[in-house]
Amino acid sequence: MFFQRFRLTPKLLILLGIPMLLALLVVALIVIAQVNHRVVGLMHDAAQNRASAGSDNVGWWLESHMGVVRTLAQT
Repeated sequence: MFFQRFRLTPKLLILLGIPMLLALLVVALIVIAQVNHRVVGLMHDAAQNRASAGSDNVGWWLESHMGVVRTLAQT
């Protein structure tokens, strides 16, 4: 009985529901845009760091083998 006195009329429900729905939609779009922007940057940086680490390893491996070849060539 208590809640029946405080029922929202359909007009009031529309007046409150539509702005709330629009506000939630705008917030969701902002969050999605921010997350996509951050994730793309992070993935790009991670790929670049991984590529540079791989090239460092290849460089070290190549130098060590060049040292072995130099030693064998001098003997």
